[in-house]
Amino acid sequence: MLDGVPRVPVEELARRLQSEDANLIVADVRSHGYYDAESERIAGSVRLEPNNLEEEIKNLPHDREIYLYCT
Repeated sequence: MLDGVPRVPVEELARRLQSEDANLIVADVRSHGYYDAESERIAGSVRLEPNNLEEEIKNLPHDREIYLYCT
């Protein structure tokens, strides 16, 4: 596990998402108490179960940058 998780400013992630060569995954890892299937999400994001994150990440491509968000 990581000692710390680097943070990316919203503006930087938005810029990367708009890039024509974007090769990234954005994952919603909000806990059940904060996640609502009808709530707004980042377009194209995937849902990962936070209580099973280590296993969920194993199923993601290893050749792409992965950004997690929880709020």
